[in-house]
Order: sequence, then C-alpha cells, then structure tokens
Amino acid sequence: MKNLIVPSAVALLAGLNASFAADEKKPGEELRAAQPPQIAAPKYAVRLPEAKELPAEEARRLEAIGIEIFGVKWGEKPIAISARGFQVFTDGVTNLSYRPAGNAYILQKKGKAYPSDNGAFEGSNEQLIARGKAILAQLGVDSSEIAETQVLQQFVMAGSIDPDTRQMKTETPLKDRRNLLVTRVIRNLPVWSSRLKLDLDAEGGIASLELSWPEIEPKVLEAAIGLKKIVDADYKAPERQGARIESTQAGILHSPAASFIDEQVAAIRVIYASTDPRFGMKPLLYLGADGKPVAIPRQLESKSEPPLPARPSKADQPPR
Repeated sequence: MKNLIVPSAVALLAGLNASFAADEKKPGEELRAAQPPQIAAPKYAVRLPEAKELPAEEARRLEAIGIEIFGVKWGEKPIAISARGFQVFTDGVTNLSYRPAGNAYILQKKGKAYPSDNGAFEGSNEQLIARGKAILAQLGVDSSEIAETQVLQQFVMAGSIDPDTRQMKTETPLKDRRNLLVTRVIRNLPVWSSRLKLDLDAEGGIASLELSWPEIEPKVLEAAIGLKKIVDADYKAPERQGARIESTQAGILHSPAASFIDEQVAAIRVIYASTDPRFGMKPLLYLGADGKPVAIPRQLESKSEPPLPARPSKADQPPR
C-alpha cells in the first residue's frame, strides 16, 4: 500500500465541501454504518509530511458515502488519511478524496492501467444523466441549481505517416467514451467553477468523478446580483483591438476542486470573438463593477522568493 499514498493525496486535490443549505440533509446522515477502516500505519505517513490518521468517525462516514452514493465496493485493508484540508479513503483500487471546506469530491478507480480499461458505458444518455442527478440529490444538492446537463462524446482517431512522402494519413474518427457534465446556476447567475464530471464504465460503475459545488458566500452572491443589474442595464464592455464583443454575463467564480485554499468572487464575464480569421481563440475577461479585471480565485497561496544576488561583473573580478 505504500505506493498508494502519494496518488491518493493527489486525488485529494479535487475534494468537495459537504456544507449545504441549512434545510438540506448532510451527506452521510442517513447512511448505513460501515466497519471501521484500518488506518494508515505511521511508516506510510512519512511519505506525506502533513498526512495523519483520519478520525474513525470521519473515516466511516467517507467509507459509507463511497458505498451508498458512489456505489463503491471497498476491498480489504483500506487506508484513511487527511492532509492539508483533504480527506482520503482508499483501498488501493478506488481512491475517494473529499475537501470539506470547498465542498468537493474526487473518485478515481483503477482499471487494468487506467479507469478507461474497464470499458465504456453502453447505456443511454438519459441513463447517464439520471445517474448524475441521483448523485447530486443524494449529496443534498438543490435540483434548482442544476443549470444544464450535457453528455460529451469523445472520439478517437488513428493515423500514420508515409516514410517516403512524409504525408499523414488519418482514419475515420470513431466514437469512444461519453462523459456527463452538469453545470450550476444560482438565482439565474451561473457559477462557472461549479460542476459535476462523471464517467461510467461498462458495468455502470463510476470510473471517475469530479464534483465541486461549494456553498456560495452571501456577500459574493449579493455582489453578483449587483453586477447582473449592471449588465442588464445596457452595460458596455471595454472594446478590444482585433476583436468584437460576443457575450457579456454576470456570474460567480470560485477555487476549483483541487485547491488548498477557498476563494470566491463575483465577476462580469466578457467573451470576445476575433475579427481576424487567422486567429481562432476567443479572448476572455472577468471584470468587476469598476471595469477592471478581478482577481481569479487561486488553488494555492503563492510564496514570493527573495531576489537572487546580482552576479559580479567582469570589472569586479580580480585579475588572473
């Protein structure tokens, strides 16, 4: 199990806060009790200096959520640890990471080498969407906050290069896995950073899941409502050379699932379309009420390093 600790801690970086609205049930309140897991031995923890045993009650809760909500069949001798605001429960095959402060979960399951090795989900799009909505409901997410559900189709394509002509020949793209993406809205305001990403395997089990759905701070929500009023009142976004304004919308940003800190900000998102056909990328700005760019929520705190000492010039070097 030694080698599982570091991947688990990385999977950790996509957890999800279990603080929901006051009238919603907390995840795990009505889940059946699970047997106490075996906690990581101290010798394993040395690979993560800040890792420590997860308290038994929290470990049982995380184990039960894996069973009752995510459909995990835990193997023998699971490990439960916490580090830097994350909680991890793993049996070496399935890693469940949870970040209470950011309301984030990540579930990763190994196949032979990757989750996709377990085969792709063969059910209908409607079944995939229903599974995602059921997970959100079981975690206490208000259904009115679901903005849109999209089933994203992946494609794979093979190609080869003729060694004589150096020309590339590609085959017809083939359909591959499908992923569910669920986005969020609060009071007609998009929360651009919140989402559920779900990938099921051929047996209908979760191959991978990422959920980030934090509680929005009242002051941030109030600020976003104020920005929406500004946008609705014939807001004029700043012009940009070589581009035209394509859309303007008020909404909310927050730190992503894989974060060591939690930040939220209201913003006006302005999407520009290039007026030059040679450039296909669309410039994107997040602005405040003053028209200046807002500080994008971070994943971790940056630490400034002291400047390096100046190198001595040739004139300062002693003669040989």
